[in-house]
Formats: sequence, C-alpha cells, structure tokens
Amino acid sequence: MSNTILKGPSLLDALIIGILSRQQNCGLQVIDVSGFEEDQRVSIELSRIPLLWLSPERRSSEDVRQQIRGSLQLSIQDTRFDRYFNRISVIYNLHESEFCHEENFDQPLMICLDCNMSVDEV
Repeated sequence: MSNTILKGPSLLDALIIGILSRQQNCGLQVIDVSGFEEDQRVSIELSRIPLLWLSPERRSSEDVRQQIRGSLQLSIQDTRFDRYFNRISVIYNLHESEFCHEENFDQPLMICLDCNMSVDEV
C-alpha cells in the first residue's frame, strides 16, 4: 500500500469543518482516529485544527509563526513554512466564516491520533 498524499477535498475536511463550526453546547468530547499510524494524511490534516481555530488575522501573525517554529524539533525552510500556512488559507477560505474562531466550548474536545508526519509534507 502506498503512502502517497492525495490532493483535494476529503472526508477529513468535512470532519474538520464540523469540529470548528460545532455549537458551543455540543456534547462531543472525544474523537479517536488512532490506528492510522501509516497514514500521513490523517496526521497532516488533523494537525491543522489548532491553526484553523485561530482567527485568520492571528493565524498569519509573526508571533504565532514564531511560537510554532520554536516548538518544532527540526528546522523547516522559510518557503516551506510559508507554503504550509498559505495552503491552509486557500483550502479553508470558503468555510472561514462558519468557524467558531477562538471560542471555548462547554466541554473540552480531545482528539486522539497516531502522528506520522514528515518535514517534507509541511
């Protein structure tokens, strides 16, 4: 089985949009997508959720970028890092107005996943 990263919309996009546009009193507490340790796409797409939760203005701020850079174990070229942020904006541009940016929910949401991501995919 190939680990080729497919491009285009996926069911994960719908899941992400649903999570970020859910009602404040939603009772959803856990999403468990573990068991996909060989699937890089699951890790890549779900890792976008915290960034998409931020307002577009804050997401593109240098402060947020520096915090993310500081948390990485490896250095990433500036052009790759910028492409990662630009792709997020392009992919979810149509749905930004539906997201509950920076709103806390009544119940915290825990997402369980087996992370498998390489610097090449960022």
